[in-house]
Amino acid sequence: MKLALKWELPDVLPASLDWAVEPEIVLPTGSRSAGIGGEGTDIAVPLRVSRQQERMLATAQLAWVKTPGEDAGWSAGALVECEPAPALWLGQELLHEALVPTEAFRRGSLGLRWEHSPRLLVFGALGRSRRRSADDDE
Repeated sequence: MKLALKWELPDVLPASLDWAVEPEIVLPTGSRSAGIGGEGTDIAVPLRVSRQQERMLATAQLAWVKTPGEDAGWSAGALVECEPAPALWLGQELLHEALVPTEAFRRGSLGLRWEHSPRLLVFGALGRSRRRSADDDE
């Protein structure tokens, strides 16, 4: 389960791109190694850059991630969404997370976003993670 707040940055950067910071807390909901959440509470501060054209939205993100008691890590990813109906978005997200130096996770998910108002949206996703350790062969 993820709780997040999104702040859009002012239009001082290139006008064709939207920039945002979205601090989030990811609560423990399962087993990270099983691909169904994590064992600890993660804190992340992603920087997102988006571009919308008509009913398509592409977003890239780079995030600092910290689990209390562990070293900080990072994640990078991309999200592509389409709007099949007003205020309803469907999307696919791909992320690579390197939370500790010896292992990384690749996560893919499909999501649904409903924008109730400009200040409130509800988001849900279903996905799968794959853990890769430093000793895994390619």
